[in-house]
Amino acid sequence: MRSVLITAVAVAIATALPGSARATAPCGIFVSHGAPAHAKVIHGATSCRTARRVLARYLSSTAPCSGSACVRYRAGWACSSSYSAFPRIATCSRGRAVVAAYSTAD
Repeated sequence: MRSVLITAVAVAIATALPGSARATAPCGIFVSHGAPAHAKVIHGATSCRTARRVLARYLSSTAPCSGSACVRYRAGWACSSSYSAFPRIATCSRGRAVVAAYSTAD
């Protein structure tokens, strides 16, 4: 009886997710300042090409940033550094879309 209830709850949660939501999608490696990083689409319907472009521009930017997380805004994207979430090094969001850069170091 208990396993039936758990299964029913799991199915209800899975079907309640919005259509644009998807699992983390790996988008390959990009280079910023000569250092490689992995790009991933965390949420939303963003292409891998856009994820790599946005993250590379944020990480290579010399524009002033605000706060301890180095928040920068560009073309509707809000990006910040992720110092305490290693191996994640940066996260950018716009609307429901979230993309992240991860270190290639083990």
